[in-house]
Amino acid sequence: NELNATLTACGYDQVKGTLTEINTVSTVETSHSGSKYPAAVRVHPNGNFVYASTRGESNNNIAVFRIEDDGSASRIQVVEDIPPWPRDFNLDPSGQYLIVAGERSRKLALYAIDQKTGKLIKKDAGMQLPSPACILFL
Repeated sequence: NELNATLTACGYDQVKGTLTEINTVSTVETSHSGSKYPAAVRVHPNGNFVYASTRGESNNNIAVFRIEDDGSASRIQVVEDIPPWPRDFNLDPSGQYLIVAGERSRKLALYAIDQKTGKLIKKDAGMQLPSPACILFL
């Protein structure tokens, strides 16, 4: 069962007490074909960037979105060089790094986060684990 791989930005109307849709952006490139299953979504500690993972049989990625002044989301990067089947990912509490848990690859991968742009930069670091499924910081 393939799911819709999109991120929807919403705004809160305090007068009416409701959420309203601002815009919807795909988590994958328009050229993407094959299955796509959205997984985790994380917000950068500064509130300016959102990260979303998508799993698929042939294509896995982390999409990076910038939150614009009007509250809309703009996709600024799609990183496809991630461990297969990203069961989870998380940002470290400082917002400097993102770690991806590739369940089917049995790998963790580390990415630095550019603090000005929010974009991910792959680091030459990681580790092997049996079926990693969750990233938590204690």
